Amino acid sequence: MVWNPPRDLDAEYADYLSASVERLNGLIADGVVEVTEDGSIRPVFDVPED
Repeated sequence: MVWNPPRDLDAEYADYLSASVERLNGLIADGVVEVTEDGSIRPVFDVPED
């Protein structure tokens, strides 16, 4: 996911939201969550094979 903060956004909020997007990208890369076709974010549940 890519997010660019608006220029007029308070720096503290921009930093917080930027860190949140980085964390989300990490979760997506690790396969913990996925983005669905409608843009929702949902956890990925791997079912162990027997």
